[in-house]
Amino acid sequence: MSTMGNRRWQDPQIILVLSFKNFMPKFHKSVVFIVCCLALSFGVFLGTGTKVLPVVIFFLFLAGCFGLAFFWRGYFQLLSFILIFTAAGFGRTLLLSDFSHNPYDKELTFSATIVKDVEILPAKQRLVVSSNILDGLVLLGVGLQPRYSIGDLLEITCTLRRPEPFETFQYDKFLQRYGIGSTCYYPQITKVAEKPGVLKFIFSFKKFLILKLQKSLSAPEHSILLGSLFGVNKALPLAWEEAFRRTGTIHLLVISGSNIVVLSALLLTVLKSLPLSHRTNILLVIGVLALYAIFTGWQPPAVRATFFGSIALVASLLGRKNQALRLLIMVATLMLILNPLLLLFDAGFQLSFLATLGIIVFSKFLEEKLTFLPEFFGLRAASAVTLSATFTTAPLIAYSFHSFSLVTLPANLIVGPLMTAVMLSGVVAVVLAVILPNTLAGWVLLPVYYLIHFTLQVVQKFNQIPYAAFNLPEIPQWLFLLLSSFIFFATWKVYQKQRL
Repeated sequence: MSTMGNRRWQDPQIILVLSFKNFMPKFHKSVVFIVCCLALSFGVFLGTGTKVLPVVIFFLFLAGCFGLAFFWRGYFQLLSFILIFTAAGFGRTLLLSDFSHNPYDKELTFSATIVKDVEILPAKQRLVVSSNILDGLVLLGVGLQPRYSIGDLLEITCTLRRPEPFETFQYDKFLQRYGIGSTCYYPQITKVAEKPGVLKFIFSFKKFLILKLQKSLSAPEHSILLGSLFGVNKALPLAWEEAFRRTGTIHLLVISGSNIVVLSALLLTVLKSLPLSHRTNILLVIGVLALYAIFTGWQPPAVRATFFGSIALVASLLGRKNQALRLLIMVATLMLILNPLLLLFDAGFQLSFLATLGIIVFSKFLEEKLTFLPEFFGLRAASAVTLSATFTTAPLIAYSFHSFSLVTLPANLIVGPLMTAVMLSGVVAVVLAVILPNTLAGWVLLPVYYLIHFTLQVVQKFNQIPYAAFNLPEIPQWLFLLLSSFIFFATWKVYQKQRL
């Protein structure tokens, strides 16, 4: 009887059926969800980098539907979902407007409204306007006088130009990610009216604060404070800009996803010392991030950073990395659906995602390894957060800024918390400076000045270390992808280890 049973199990047909069943495991819904999001992102990646014929997208989608009709579980089902969502990512990129209907290279008179904060440069102003008769927004370069502000209704006469890529910089895609499809420099402008509104009030108040800080602080201290608090790109002396670049801390000077995510995590560690519940601390930090995004004028970097920073905080609240990672991937995918150009042409989006990923996966892991650091004032947790974000963003920073810093980890470990202290103390000092008269505003900002000055000295010390950094030529994409693959492999291994 046993011999007959053994022969039966050795039947080639039965072996084939069992092997096929083993190839058809049932995947958890969360796995299918993550794979679908990644497939859609992959389709967006290929669609924005190459031109794909609609017929190819149709056949990919058709093949995926065919697979789902015949294979309802296992690897075939997963492959079918990959084909469908990759096709969906391709299809989303086809919906991007190329602004081809605009009357380029022709003089045109049109009415438009300033829809974004006016950027004031040393020699000109940059206005972004919207008109009902044009596809997309228009970027204007105008003189320093008269001054304009958001909400102004203008009558404009100019020759529209289509943005063109130059050398290796895809300037057209860079502007298209903001919805800008045309440029015009030094047009004839007549201000027709000023429209009051909430954003106009916010930006007017913001300009008032900027002027007050410029009067109360000297350079380069006020440039650093304005960049970190308001995202204002005021001219920083080239020597200091080079010092921050060589130490790998230049991303801390502006509103970017990485430093806002780090700020939220560090602020949470500070609040832990207060007699409040963990949930209350997280809600307070999320509220601070939301107010910060509104106060900066709802700038895209601040909005993205608010979303990603909130995800890192929700991860801490949930206490489960798998839920936090699913939430991170879901939010990133939704952002790509709304604006596919973020994936390849927005370093802020990339830094935000990578920094949040690093904090979710590595922060607790590194905190357990940094036992030699004291827990006083959350120093150990703050160091773990800073190192986590630095590790996952290092290849992208090297690729974007063409520099590799040997001191980036220790520099970020020290300068990161210092810049967080600058931002927090700067907010408090600015609030007090508004309340107090001008004669006392300078005294209120004096501690912030010395804190920024000390931060600059720390950066300078790291910069003076021999061979602190190496200038890199343009890094090939294959090398960047190789380094990124190593980072993601290490991230996956640590994530898997922590799940066990």
